[in-house]
Amino acid sequence: MVKKVQCVIFRSPDKPQFLILHRIKEKGGYWQNVTGSVEEGEDSLSAAKREVKEETGVDKDSILTIYEDLFKFNFSLPAKGDIEEKVYAFEVKPGTKIDTSKNVYPEHDDYRWVGADEAVKLIKWKSNKEAVEKALEALRRDGLAYL
Repeated sequence: MVKKVQCVIFRSPDKPQFLILHRIKEKGGYWQNVTGSVEEGEDSLSAAKREVKEETGVDKDSILTIYEDLFKFNFSLPAKGDIEEKVYAFEVKPGTKIDTSKNVYPEHDDYRWVGADEAVKLIKWKSNKEAVEKALEALRRDGLAYL
């Protein structure tokens, strides 16, 4: 089974803002969260941290909190077979700089910090929308979402 990760990145200067990335036209041209594959010999949390760094430039010094395993789901793709995807949320410092240009495999041409409602509206995939909603639920449980 192929293992993947999805990472919701947010900051909370007052109301939570979620980072969404725009895939380049050649890869679909849609908005999404950070996603990626777990490499051989790597656990899913390590993969999540690596993908966040590769796709956004966010390093460990900018991460305040990691919500591990918000949820997971399974799906199948004809070319890849059965896939298990674990979802994490990363709270970053409010002034964290985002740089999508250094990824070895160019994937994104733009990013935005948006509220949860706008993220869900712009994001293409249902699982990515659900990930933002689950992250918001976790923030509310922890008293961090000022809504």
